[in-house]
Amino acid sequence: MAIAQITVNTLLTQALHGLVFGMILLLLSLGLSLIFGIAGVVNFAHGALYMVGAYVTFVVSSEFTNVLGGLVAAFVVVALIGGIAEVLVLRPLYDRDALFQLLATFGMVFIIDGAIINIFGVETHRVATPEFAQGPLMLGDLIYPKYRLALVGISALFTIGLWMLLEFTDYGVRVRAATFSSEMVDALGTNTKTLLTGTFMLGAGLAGIAGGFAAPVFTVYPAMGLNIIILVFIVVVVGGLGSFRGAVIGSLIVGESIMLGRVFISEYSAVVPYIAMIAILMVRPHGLLGREMEVE
Repeated sequence: MAIAQITVNTLLTQALHGLVFGMILLLLSLGLSLIFGIAGVVNFAHGALYMVGAYVTFVVSSEFTNVLGGLVAAFVVVALIGGIAEVLVLRPLYDRDALFQLLATFGMVFIIDGAIINIFGVETHRVATPEFAQGPLMLGDLIYPKYRLALVGISALFTIGLWMLLEFTDYGVRVRAATFSSEMVDALGTNTKTLLTGTFMLGAGLAGIAGGFAAPVFTVYPAMGLNIIILVFIVVVVGGLGSFRGAVIGSLIVGESIMLGRVFISEYSAVVPYIAMIAILMVRPHGLLGREMEVE
C-alpha cells in the first residue's frame, strides 16, 4: 500500500487493532512478570496456558452458548493448572539451577500442546462474541467491532484491579516483599509456599483469561501459544523485567508497532517489534523502566 493511499480511517483502525492486541499482551506480560517477580521463574509455558484458556472458552461457549461463562472458566481452569504445575513440577526445582526450571516449563509446553492436539485435533475453531458486545460501533466515520472495544475496557479494568491488589492490600505487600527477600517474609510469619502457589495461580489465570478474551478475536488453534509467547517476552524486555508500568508501556509499543507496521511495511511488519526492542535496549539496557539486577 502506497503511503499516499493510506487514509485516516485506515490508520485509526490499525491503531485500534494495535490497542486491542496490546491489551492482550499486557494481561500475558503482567502474569509472566508476576510469576518471575516472586518465583524467579521464566515461565516458557505461559503461552501454552494462554492457549488452554482459549480452548476452555471455546468448549464452554460451544456447549452452553455462554461466552462470559467461558471466560470465567478459562481463568479458573488455567489458574488451577498453574497451581498444580507450581507444586508438582517447579517447587522441587527452586533450589537448583535456573536452567532446570526453564527446561521444566519448556517441557510443559510440549505436554500441553500434545494434550490439546490429541483432544481437539489440529483444526482451527471460532468463538462467538458475547451477546452484549456483538455488532459494530460508530466512532464518527469509523466503524469498529464493539467486542474489541469492550475487550480494551475490560482488560484495562483487570490491569487497574491488579495494580490496586498489589499496591493497597496485605497480599500485595507480602508479594512485593517476597520479590526482594522471600526468606525474610517467611521469617516474619508468612507461609511463602502458599504465597508462591497463590501468586503462580494468579499469573496463570491472567494468561488463561487473556486467551479467553482473544478467542472471539482470533481463531483458536494448537500453535497459538507458541506464536504469542515470543512477543510477550519482547514486551517484558522492552518495559523492564518486574516493572508494572513497564509492562503497560511495552505492551502498547509492541501491539502498535505490529499493527501500524502492517500499514507502512506490510512485508516486514513481523520484524518491527524486534527492531524496537534492539533500539530501546541500546539506550536502556534494562528496559524502559527496569532496574539493574545483580547476578550471583
